[in-house]
Parts: sequence; C-alpha cells; structure tokens
Amino acid sequence: MKLAFKLLAVMLGLYLIYDGYSIYTFTARSPDGSLGIRRFLDNLFIPATDFHLHAYGISFFIVGVLIVLTPFIRIKLKS
Repeated sequence: MKLAFKLLAVMLGLYLIYDGYSIYTFTARSPDGSLGIRRFLDNLFIPATDFHLHAYGISFFIVGVLIVLTPFIRIKLKS
C-alpha cells in the first residue's frame, strides 16, 4: 500500500509539473483574455494573458513538486 501511494503521488506530481510547465510556456497571448486554454477535463478555463498563464503555471509547478516530495518527506519524519 505504501509503494502504491508513493507511485501514485509521484505520477500525479509529475503530471502537474508537466502541466504547469506547458501552461507557463504557452505561446499564444490575448490582450483582453478572450483567448484561453482549457485544462482538467475542460472544467478549468485559463485566460491567455501573461498574468494568468504565469500564475497558474507556477502554482501548478509548485504543487506538483510538493506532491512529488510528499512520500519522501514522510519517510524522513518517521525515522
């Protein structure tokens, strides 16, 4: 069970890191926010402005890194 949790956490974290990086480096821009991208089964609309792309990209990246590190931090705290 612990191994399955670790693998699931790493896979989810790596997906969020990849998604955050792809949002952060999205090339199209829209001055008024009418153009955007949809993520997470078309439930999340991210306007294609610099602020929104950078904010969502960095936040997904950081959350992904934290999720990847979670199983390893738990091991260190128990020892």
